[in-house]
Amino acid sequence: LLNHQVKLPALNRIAIVNLNHNGQYAGHSAGINQLDAERLENFIGKLRSSEKIYDASFLPAMLTASDKNIDSLRFSAARMQADLLLAYQTLCGSFSDYNLFSDNKGRSYCTVEAVLLDVHSGIVAMTSVASETFDTQQSKQDINFVETLRQSEMKATNQALSNIAIDIVKFVAEG
Repeated sequence: LLNHQVKLPALNRIAIVNLNHNGQYAGHSAGINQLDAERLENFIGKLRSSEKIYDASFLPAMLTASDKNIDSLRFSAARMQADLLLAYQTLCGSFSDYNLFSDNKGRSYCTVEAVLLDVHSGIVAMTSVASETFDTQQSKQDINFVETLRQSEMKATNQALSNIAIDIVKFVAEG
């Protein structure tokens, strides 16, 4: 393994898996669900914008084992005939500033860690880490301040994922 050089095909299919996806935004407002849909559309769109990536899509949950280890994820990606497996996780923290006479404010800090794995060899082709901060203020449309902070986290995550996608597109182009 130490002597193996990853050689990417001319065109690549990427299988994507969010390691900490657990439906954490389910049951929230339409605004949260819309932000989640925009995140996926923007992230996958950026990946597909590369001339060397012909498909990028999430691994269906029914193909992934309950214990999301690298071997089982690689096997699932191979079933999708993917060349690359992109596994990522998000880590977020939110901070609140509650105000009595004005709107509450918050700040979210999110980090996305990503690993791009060559499905054929099992070798990690690249890693990328991106962190973003997003400031927010509660609006009247928000159900409560917790939702305001969730939206802030999602926006920070969206920005970090966008940076990850740019890193991957550059890596594949150099390929």
